[in-house]
Amino acid sequence: MSHVKLDEIELIKVVRENDTGPIKESRSITSAKISGTRNIVAHKIPGMEGGIVQDLGRDLRRMEFEGVISGPEAKNIVQTLWEKFYAGEPVSFESDIAGTADINLVVIEDLQISKVEGRAETYNYYLKLREYIPPPEPEEEEPEAEDEEASEETEEEAEKARDSYNKLVGRVVDDEGNPISNVKVIARGEEAEYSAITDENGEYVIENLEPGEYEVFVEGYEEEKRIVRIPSEKAGEAGIETPSAPGEEKVEKEISPVSEEGPSLEEFLPEEVSREKEELEKRAKEEIEKAKEKIEAEKEKLEKEIEEKKKELEAKVGEAKEKIEAEKEKAKKILEDTKNSFPEF
Repeated sequence: MSHVKLDEIELIKVVRENDTGPIKESRSITSAKISGTRNIVAHKIPGMEGGIVQDLGRDLRRMEFEGVISGPEAKNIVQTLWEKFYAGEPVSFESDIAGTADINLVVIEDLQISKVEGRAETYNYYLKLREYIPPPEPEEEEPEAEDEEASEETEEEAEKARDSYNKLVGRVVDDEGNPISNVKVIARGEEAEYSAITDENGEYVIENLEPGEYEVFVEGYEEEKRIVRIPSEKAGEAGIETPSAPGEEKVEKEISPVSEEGPSLEEFLPEEVSREKEELEKRAKEEIEKAKEKIEAEKEKLEKEIEEKKKELEAKVGEAKEKIEAEKEKAKKILEDTKNSFPEF
């Protein structure tokens, strides 16, 4: 043990006159005691001779020092120690003693000073230190960022709900109304062509259509095509039936409403188109409302969790402050008890 430093005070130090002359100032530690416990749990493995050892961490370590301070600066050093003890605040700590290398902050729990009779400027001391670990700082949340995130998620959900209706759905049947499976239905636009194969019920779905005008027909019967327009802002589904060639298939298509340009679906099935349009608008609104409610619920849940964590951290900080205040009160009491026996400077 050659180095122990409490804040700016070195507890082990020798100062000589002219480096090689008699000792002018001396600080030494005559006794040192380090105490602390580490929690180790052994788990036995059934059916085996060995086991597993689990390290659950350690408690705060305590250190006790007894020593002597002598020299012209002894009085000032002792006074400084008393001031730090009375303040009850954590102070920095350095030491080369085994088991204390990772201790950086300590609190002075006890301090006893006595003047050595017959020796000028010489004092014995007893110093008890406790390792100090700062409490965690509470994290500051930014509710505004949460509101922006919730708003973005709402817009995304609403956009998905609107996009889900940019599609053609329908059914291919023959003259007697029987479904025709495994036939190709084509939607041909100015820049791209989309297609789908009917299932065993004669039904098909063509999704993710870009806004624009499309020719919809069954492969091999292009002359029976219908012109469909997908609006650029709102999309939906509607039904329209196109006759096939005599004796051949008949195509029943569900397509998006057309724009005001060109022939309107109302010319074919005005009542059915109107009903489909109203139903789709209603469904779109319901999906958007559900998305908003979901986002609001998640937001409330997150705010509640943040508030609970904040209260928990505040409680921990409060407990730490109470402990520090208790240490201060204890230091004050000890100081008052020892004032009568402490030599006056």
